[in-house]
Amino acid sequence: MSSATATASSAKAVKAADRALQRRVRKALAKTKGLTITAIAVRARSGAVVLEGSVVDQSQSDLAAEVAARVPGVNSVKNELTLRPIQ
Repeated sequence: MSSATATASSAKAVKAADRALQRRVRKALAKTKGLTITAIAVRARSGAVVLEGSVVDQSQSDLAAEVAARVPGVNSVKNELTLRPIQ
Protein backbone atom coordinates (compact mmCIF):
# COMPACT_ATOMS: atom_id res chain seq x y z
CA MET A 1 0.00 0.00 0.00
CA SER A 2 1.44 3.35 -0.99
CA SER A 3 1.63 6.17 1.50
CA ALA A 4 -0.90 8.14 -0.58
CA THR A 5 -3.36 5.25 -0.34
CA ALA A 6 -2.73 4.94 3.39
CA THR A 7 -3.26 8.68 3.84
CA ALA A 8 -6.52 8.62 1.86
CA SER A 9 -7.67 5.59 3.84
CA SER A 10 -6.77 7.32 7.09
CA ALA A 11 -8.61 10.49 6.03
CA LYS A 12 -11.72 8.43 5.26
CA ALA A 13 -11.51 6.78 8.67
CA VAL A 14 -11.24 10.17 10.38
CA LYS A 15 -14.24 11.52 8.44
CA ALA A 16 -16.25 8.41 9.29
CA ALA A 17 -15.36 8.81 12.97
CA ASP A 18 -16.37 12.48 12.86
CA ARG A 19 -19.73 11.59 11.26
CA ALA A 20 -20.32 8.88 13.86
CA LEU A 21 -19.58 11.34 16.66
CA GLN A 22 -21.98 13.88 15.11
CA ARG A 23 -24.70 11.20 15.06
CA ARG A 24 -24.04 10.24 18.70
CA VAL A 25 -24.22 13.88 19.83
CA ARG A 26 -27.38 14.51 17.80
CA LYS A 27 -28.98 11.38 19.25
CA ALA A 28 -28.07 12.43 22.81
CA LEU A 29 -29.56 15.88 22.17
CA ALA A 30 -32.74 14.33 20.71
CA LYS A 31 -33.21 12.16 23.81
CA THR A 32 -32.89 15.13 26.16
CA LYS A 33 -36.21 16.13 27.68
CA GLY A 34 -37.01 19.82 27.43
CA LEU A 35 -34.63 20.44 24.54
CA THR A 36 -35.91 21.37 21.09
CA ILE A 37 -33.29 20.35 18.54
CA THR A 38 -35.02 21.14 15.25
CA ALA A 39 -32.79 24.19 14.68
CA ILE A 40 -29.54 22.73 16.09
CA ALA A 41 -26.76 21.56 13.79
CA VAL A 42 -23.84 19.49 15.07
CA ARG A 43 -20.35 19.47 13.53
CA ALA A 44 -17.52 17.31 14.80
CA ARG A 45 -13.85 17.16 13.95
CA SER A 46 -11.39 14.98 15.86
CA GLY A 47 -13.46 15.11 19.05
CA ALA A 48 -14.16 18.85 18.87
CA VAL A 49 -17.90 19.50 18.57
CA VAL A 50 -19.52 22.72 17.39
CA LEU A 51 -23.20 23.39 18.07
CA GLU A 52 -24.78 25.85 15.62
CA GLY A 53 -28.29 27.12 15.08
CA SER A 54 -30.83 28.58 17.43
CA VAL A 55 -32.77 27.74 20.57
CA VAL A 56 -35.56 29.56 22.40
CA ASP A 57 -33.67 30.47 25.57
CA GLN A 58 -30.31 30.40 27.31
CA SER A 59 -31.20 27.36 29.42
CA GLN A 60 -31.63 25.27 26.24
CA SER A 61 -28.30 26.51 24.92
CA ASP A 62 -26.58 25.58 28.17
CA LEU A 63 -28.33 22.20 28.29
CA ALA A 64 -27.32 21.36 24.72
CA ALA A 65 -23.67 22.12 25.48
CA GLU A 66 -23.75 20.06 28.70
CA VAL A 67 -25.33 17.06 26.97
CA ALA A 68 -22.88 17.24 24.06
CA ALA A 69 -19.90 17.40 26.44
CA ARG A 70 -21.00 14.15 28.13
CA VAL A 71 -21.03 12.12 24.89
CA PRO A 72 -18.10 9.66 24.78
CA GLY A 73 -15.47 10.82 22.31
CA VAL A 74 -16.19 14.54 22.72
CA ASN A 75 -13.07 16.44 23.79
CA SER A 76 -14.48 19.97 23.57
CA VAL A 77 -17.72 21.77 22.78
CA LYS A 78 -17.96 25.16 21.12
CA ASN A 79 -21.45 26.51 21.64
CA GLU A 80 -22.41 28.87 18.81
CA LEU A 81 -26.16 28.58 19.41
CA THR A 82 -28.08 31.83 19.19
CA LEU A 83 -31.25 32.73 21.04
CA ARG A 84 -34.44 33.02 19.04
CA PRO A 85 -37.38 33.50 21.40
CA ILE A 86 -40.76 32.08 20.40
CA GLN A 87 -42.90 34.85 18.97
